[in-house]
Amino acid sequence: MNATTSHIDHRTYRDALGRFATGITVVTTSVPRQPDAPMTELDPLFHDRETLGITVSSFMAVSLDPPLVVVSIDKHAKAHATLQTAERFGISVLAEEQGYLSDLFAGRPVARPGQPFEELAGFPVVKGALTQLVVSRHSAFEAGDHTLYFGKVEAVRQQDGEPLLYFRSAYHRLPAPVQPR
Repeated sequence: MNATTSHIDHRTYRDALGRFATGITVVTTSVPRQPDAPMTELDPLFHDRETLGITVSSFMAVSLDPPLVVVSIDKHAKAHATLQTAERFGISVLAEEQGYLSDLFAGRPVARPGQPFEELAGFPVVKGALTQLVVSRHSAFEAGDHTLYFGKVEAVRQQDGEPLLYFRSAYHRLPAPVQPR
């Protein structure tokens, strides 16, 4: 076991945090389409808007009453500037077979999936996700090299299935339950 107290090496810190298994979400925003912007297969159902997405594993519920959630976004991420001005954003909890979408929205080279979005409460979310939330921006707080974006949940849709998990820099699936649910 390595113990460091005076200076925490970034790689050691990342490796240590990687031992915490998390689910994977895609946070979506919708921005006005520029008049000269070409249409792509990732465009939403809205012709005058463009949907942007980013893979996020730092997500949690904050409050049941009111229903609040938070995501943590790196200040250097392209999505950070978009979320700074967004009034609403979507959060989609990915299903175990959606690793390719996690890769896509993390900027890794993968085959384009066709149209990955559908609509919930007039806002784009990831099609086939286990849970889809549409939130209105509640508040934002800077925290080191990230910003915490809090959202008040406006709409929820869920479906059965198993989550995509991330542990030690790799995707994982839940094992079969030991006891029946």
